[in-house]
Order: sequence, then C-alpha cells, then structure tokens
Amino acid sequence: MKWGLISRNPAALTAVTKLRKRKLRFYDESQARVFLEAICGDSLEVLFWLALCLGSRKGEVLGLQWTDFDFEREAVTIVRSLQRIRPEEKKKSNLELIPTKVESSDRRVWLP
Repeated sequence: MKWGLISRNPAALTAVTKLRKRKLRFYDESQARVFLEAICGDSLEVLFWLALCLGSRKGEVLGLQWTDFDFEREAVTIVRSLQRIRPEEKKKSNLELIPTKVESSDRRVWLP
C-alpha cells in the first residue's frame, strides 16, 4: 500500500485472536520445602535445587556450565540455554547450546 502496488491492506481482513498468557505459578515456602525433601538423595538433586532457587527456565538451567559459577561471590551467570534444534533438512533433532533469546535475559543470579 505504501508503494501504491495494492489498493487495500489484506492483513486488515484477518481476525486477531487474543493470546492467552500462561499465569506464572510459584511454590510457597511450605511447597518448596516438601519438594526439596522429595528430591533429597536423587541423582538430579542439584539440578532441581538450582531450578527451584534460581527461578530460571528449564533450558537455562540445563545450559549452565562450570564457568558460569562464581563460588567466591556465590553467584551464577546465565548466558545460554540448552535447546532442541531440528535442522530443516534433517529428521532428527540435536541438543545445542545457544545464547539466551534476548540480551536482557543474560543475568547474574545470587545463590542462596
């Protein structure tokens, strides 16, 4: 329309549906305590503990590397995510470490 190639905007004829935002849910203190007791001794206990305490996305927790941990400052830096990627020309997907989706997702989180 801007260039005068079409007389009307075809996108104006579409109906826009509202996207439902998922409501964020958090454990309260008693739920977190029950969860931590339930995972005690599990081989993935540290992973679950980090996910609970950092409040990070699953891919962000799975993308952590030892270099992301600063044990002197008791902090972890989140700069990447583990994602399942399927190249267009392939049938199988691969797990790949990729940068976080937006730069503002990069952050330092203090460990409790």
